[in-house]
Amino acid sequence: MKLTTAIQEALLTLLCYDNEPRGCHFVAALVPSLTFDPHFREIAEAAEDYVKKFDRPPGDHTLDLIDTLCEKTPDVADIYRRIFDSMEMTKDGLNREYVLSHATRFCRFQRLKRGMTKAVELLQDESEENLEEAEKQLRESLQASSDLFAPGIILADSRASLAFLDKQHESFPTGIPQLDIPKLGPGRKRLHVLSALPGRGKSWWLIHLGKIALMHGYRVCHVTLEMSEDEVCQRYMQSLFSVSKREGQQHSKNTFELDELGRFVSWRGERIKGRPTLTDKGIRRVLEKKLKPLTRKPPLIIKEFPTGDLTVRQLEGYLDGLEGALGFIPDLLLVDYADLMRLEARNYRFDLGILYKDLRGLGVKRNLGVATASQANREAVNTRTIDTHDIAEDFSKVATADVLITYNQSPEEHELGLARLFVAKGRTDVDKFSVLISQAYSLGQFCLDSVRMSGSVYWDALTAARAEEVE
Repeated sequence: MKLTTAIQEALLTLLCYDNEPRGCHFVAALVPSLTFDPHFREIAEAAEDYVKKFDRPPGDHTLDLIDTLCEKTPDVADIYRRIFDSMEMTKDGLNREYVLSHATRFCRFQRLKRGMTKAVELLQDESEENLEEAEKQLRESLQASSDLFAPGIILADSRASLAFLDKQHESFPTGIPQLDIPKLGPGRKRLHVLSALPGRGKSWWLIHLGKIALMHGYRVCHVTLEMSEDEVCQRYMQSLFSVSKREGQQHSKNTFELDELGRFVSWRGERIKGRPTLTDKGIRRVLEKKLKPLTRKPPLIIKEFPTGDLTVRQLEGYLDGLEGALGFIPDLLLVDYADLMRLEARNYRFDLGILYKDLRGLGVKRNLGVATASQANREAVNTRTIDTHDIAEDFSKVATADVLITYNQSPEEHELGLARLFVAKGRTDVDKFSVLISQAYSLGQFCLDSVRMSGSVYWDALTAARAEEVE
């Protein structure tokens, strides 16, 4: 068992910048500088000396430590500076909990290994004295390992049990205020599910989430089981830069008009002109130029797996591979979509329920957000608003999801570029309400404008719009 380069760099970043009380001391005790690979080790030693001397992490003075190391060993100065630049880039968005849990597991392994090795050596001589010493070595190694765990929160300890008052539940933004204010986007250790009828926006929703998370500085891993990597890349280009798929497409944008209380009154449509298309001559150069600013943001990685072949264990192995090979630890995992992962036909419903639980468990274990999609059942075709009882196959999907949103769109709404998102379940906040959104799929836009729905005003406006079209 070895600490990957990505984990070593993340631990070094915590040692230098962690603002949690005694956080830098905990990192230094958990993973001493000798554990690090060369170059990381020298920086860790300098940071540990600083922590011992000033009782706080180096913070902004980390650059001074780097400059000192560069002066001592100019031959490897470029390596030190690259490590520093990487730490500076990732320090504010570091997945602290995952990094520390990984390091804790490594530390337990090392301590148990040392204790067992020493005990085996002692047992080569079967004397009573060596037997007692071997038992002592094993007890000490087990005790040292268990000491790494916190016992949990004792309710009477108000400092710990009331710490939630100083914390806010983190939710990745969706770009839709009516969902972002109550924090109904994907969140760390949570499973976020969108349910819709076939061909009704599931993939576009996940691409929309990936785009918004990327623009807010989060690392995103997008796993596709339905479309190819090329098709997903194309949709991201359209979504990020409002690019039309082909010439001759008509684009329109609906903007909602509200009353003084922010309630829906009507919508106003307008044509969108002059957008580039993927068939334009020179579009490659245009997109290359637009992509350059993204090189300064955390990456978004798109990976295709065959339909019906991927298991949660294989998915976790893939994430481990990204961490080891690229130093990439995602904040948000998008799975398009979970129902297309490997399931046994004989126990389809049972395995589907287990699959959703395992996906949520993966998010908890790695401290990341997981968002996926699911099919609505056949009966939902004739339903104005899909609710929890309309979710296909195993109902445990509903029970497992922390947030369940359904996508609703009649043929008339489709023609007008309108749709409704119904919050069917919100584990930690308000639910059972609908958000009206305007869309332009021809430009890759899942949501252009949004408003929370109430009353019958919208349905009256939709009926009037249908009547006008008939006339």
